[in-house]
Amino acid sequence: MKIVVIAPREEHWDGTGGAIATWVENVQAPSSHNLKVLGASGSNGTGWYSSPGRLQLAKATITRTAGVLSSLLQVPAKKIENAIWLRGLLYILLLLPEIRNADVVYIHNRPLYTRFLRIFGFSGRIILHMHNHATPYFRRMSAKDVQHIDHFLFCSEFIRTAAVNECHIPKERTGVLYNGVPGVLAHGLSPMSLDLIFVGRLQEIKGADVAIRTVSILREKGHEATLTLVGGTETGLHDSHTPYSSKLTQLAESVNAAYGPNVIRFLGPRPLCEVLDRMSRTPLFIFPSRTDEAFGMVLAESISRGSYPLVTATGGMPEILEIAGLSGYNSLYDAAEFANAALDAQGTITEDLRIAAAQKILTRLNWSRIRADYENSLDEFVEFIP
Repeated sequence: MKIVVIAPREEHWDGTGGAIATWVENVQAPSSHNLKVLGASGSNGTGWYSSPGRLQLAKATITRTAGVLSSLLQVPAKKIENAIWLRGLLYILLLLPEIRNADVVYIHNRPLYTRFLRIFGFSGRIILHMHNHATPYFRRMSAKDVQHIDHFLFCSEFIRTAAVNECHIPKERTGVLYNGVPGVLAHGLSPMSLDLIFVGRLQEIKGADVAIRTVSILREKGHEATLTLVGGTETGLHDSHTPYSSKLTQLAESVNAAYGPNVIRFLGPRPLCEVLDRMSRTPLFIFPSRTDEAFGMVLAESISRGSYPLVTATGGMPEILEIAGLSGYNSLYDAAEFANAALDAQGTITEDLRIAAAQKILTRLNWSRIRADYENSLDEFVEFIP
């Protein structure tokens, strides 16, 4: 049985990719199946990932063309690139020689690719794995498109339920595969204090401004609270300035001017290994998300490192909290509520509780367990394929 995995054209494999690159590398790359991962970001020096030369040539040509047109038309180059790629149709066309003889095509996060595969005559089985909310991706999908997908996988029960209810996907053709967390719990947790860490994109929906205001309130009340913000305005190791990031800078400068230069610290984007290390050395993780998180990867990672969560229980995050034996806050994203929650945690949360929660996460969401879940799911699905 030959399986071809198709990553989104935009996904990077140089360490700056997101949840999909991490998931594929930890779950599908070590698979015992005959598997090949295809993408557009160039070779990463492994035997399991490839980007055909014709695709690389097309990508370079399109990037150059978009750059020229962007200067002439005063339109963002990325917008022009996306238009030239025809929403991914050209991408799939260029990958066809590697796809034609596959028994199963496993697509991450791009349901529209399945339509193009069927248009180009692919008759094998198709599995779609959604790491994000499905509804926005399915707006261009017809009922016939949905029928042409054999199986749907989701990173949480929350987004599976939403997809079934909103995208008319038959529940009996769906499953849940969680994301995973690496490594083991560090020895000797940092003592409970009002040192907080925020990890995530510096975008309004993630609530970093609420985290800063939370520490400001704690300082106003005379408590020695600090906040470290890790992340940039974009994913991975990329960053740029935005109106919202400027707002955060102003808020932080105001707090630091009043209470000390290092009360609020911005570290910018950091490699995952460093993020995990900082989580293990910071007793409180704050994440006042204003959106229904599809899964809540940083929440799982923080708990696995012994950092106690102060989070809005939205989207898929209650599933993670339930695994850890913890609860979140149905907050109205009010900084005063988070300040009270931090004080409560400082006075009541023990090291034993933090260790127990970490061990539960590491038991259920370690990559080897997720890999086993994937193998079992795939074996059940393709058992009839020779």
